[in-house]
Amino acid sequence: MVYTYYDPQYSNVNVSKYNNNGFATGSGGYMSQYVIPGAPLAPPPGEAPPSLITTYQPLVSTSKESPLNIAEVKNSLKARLDELKSVNRAHENEKTKHEQDSKDSQASISECEGKKYKLDEQYKFFQETRGYVRDLVDCMNEKVPSINALEVSILMLWKQRAENLVKRRQEDIKDQSQQFTAMKGAPKVILPEEAQRRVAEREARRARRRRARADFVNHYEGLSSDDEQSQSEDIKYKNELERIETEKNQLFEDVEEEFCKFKPIKAHFEKWKNEHGEPYREAYIGLCLPKLLTPLVKLEMITWNPLQTGCDMFEQLNWFKSLLLYGFTRGITPDPDDQDLKLIPSIVEKILIPKITAVTEGVWDPLSTSQTTALIGIIRKLSNDYPTININNKNTETLMHTIVARIKRTLDDDIFMPLYPKWVLENRGSGAYLFLQRQFWACIKLMGSILSWHGILSDKMIQELALDGVLNRYVLLGLQCTELSYELIEKCNTIMKIFPKQWFENLEDDTTIAPLQPFCRFLVMAATNMDKSSKDKNELERKEARDNVKQITKILVNMKAMDHAINVSNETSIRVR
Repeated sequence: MVYTYYDPQYSNVNVSKYNNNGFATGSGGYMSQYVIPGAPLAPPPGEAPPSLITTYQPLVSTSKESPLNIAEVKNSLKARLDELKSVNRAHENEKTKHEQDSKDSQASISECEGKKYKLDEQYKFFQETRGYVRDLVDCMNEKVPSINALEVSILMLWKQRAENLVKRRQEDIKDQSQQFTAMKGAPKVILPEEAQRRVAEREARRARRRRARADFVNHYEGLSSDDEQSQSEDIKYKNELERIETEKNQLFEDVEEEFCKFKPIKAHFEKWKNEHGEPYREAYIGLCLPKLLTPLVKLEMITWNPLQTGCDMFEQLNWFKSLLLYGFTRGITPDPDDQDLKLIPSIVEKILIPKITAVTEGVWDPLSTSQTTALIGIIRKLSNDYPTININNKNTETLMHTIVARIKRTLDDDIFMPLYPKWVLENRGSGAYLFLQRQFWACIKLMGSILSWHGILSDKMIQELALDGVLNRYVLLGLQCTELSYELIEKCNTIMKIFPKQWFENLEDDTTIAPLQPFCRFLVMAATNMDKSSKDKNELERKEARDNVKQITKILVNMKAMDHAINVSNETSIRVR
């Protein structure tokens, strides 16, 4: 808005534009640079000036406030100056901040430009790794069905062979039982033609085993395993085994080595771990690698049989040697939380234990000493050397249950103790006597096989299987059919020696463990009968009988059955030592 005022002092009219704060914005004479608050305004053009023009009165302050003074103006200007300085400082600080941000941005740009090559290489590496892993997984997925088929084929081959041997043994026992059950006055049993053929083959195998162990001493019929196959069966078995081995070797012929060999695969993932450790851990490669390598490990272990005599320990296989030091760098202490440390234990848990379980269930024969020794050896090694193999592990628990179930099946199906009258056994060269001896020593053999699991199976389970299931159920029957002589002492000594010594340690009372009570009572009865039967004999026979009684007393003392030993001493007047 335009306002005018009349200035009589300078006899001119000035036109100024000013705002509500009183600062002029127009141009004119000296006073046109200032606007006096309260001064009369000039009339608009065409109108008569106010009366002030004709009658001028000096300017007088009509305000009730005190007039302005220099101090107040000075203070006002100083306050305004301080405010402007504060604003200036803020602007300076902001300027400094922007300059620093600019420098930081330039440094960040330079740093990113410096990392560009590295990031490009990293991106290229991960792209290549992604492609490699995808191809590797696709390759494994394609080969897994064939690997599983080969695994089933070899297991069925072993299982069929084991079942044939067990079936033949059961038929032999049945044939002999029928052959020697003829009592006095009963008609002679005529075996069918097929049974006669089995008799001929069985005797031929026994003859070959006797020749093979001609240099052995203290060997009893029934302790050796009848696992010899006929020539035709052996050829068929070897041909099928060769076929499986050939297919195994040809399975990855159409695949590049970097997708089917442990060393190239290991090198790819080790490069990833060493060069890009954080992404490697974030991808959980340590958890995925065992599953990724499972097909190759299974393929190599297709023909690995833990029951076979002379079979290499799994630690001698290529997969174990290749993966043993995976992820280790010389001179660097590995992180205890590194999942790669569990690579081999995880493979053992998820591949080896299930394979051993399958072989134990379908192939293992508890009556075979060599198979039992091999199986126990590998299980002891696994439990001692690999932390994942413990009773809290599901696969390990399944394996233990499988072992117990297989032993129980043998007790029910493969053990038989014949009973004959005394007159039948008087002829030590008779078929019945020899059959009884073979069955007796076969029971001793099985009991020893079960007791060898001491330290793996619980004592309660072993005592249930070996003592209740074999000793008290079968062996005592065989001992009762044995003449009261040194032969009986020898058998009892053999039985006592296979008991774990740990059973008789730290027994509080003079009584042995409960499952051995029937055996101890039999020994007391045998000692008493020996002593009574020698009363009417000559001095040499009485001395022999007393020596036998002393041996029985010694057996009782070794089993910590002091109550039974004292009973024998009271009955026979022989001091317990």
